[in-house]
Amino acid sequence: MVLVSDEDLQRLAEEKGPTSAEAQALAQLKSQRGQDLQVHCFRVGDMYVTGTLPEATEPASVDLDIIDALRKSRKE
Repeated sequence: MVLVSDEDLQRLAEEKGPTSAEAQALAQLKSQRGQDLQVHCFRVGDMYVTGTLPEATEPASVDLDIIDALRKSRKE
């Protein structure tokens, strides 16, 4: 899930036209914000969804094996 900025969504909607998924997502976003909702647009694969920012329910974990592999790849 990738947060899409309003500017990027507006630009994509203009480039791809009024029937594009981007234009539909922009219209939905504007409609929801017109109801005083604090919503944002997210891209999930090739789809767009609007909603609130997700809240973290658990702290991020660190995978030491991945960190070690990244460090080794930088040295090579």
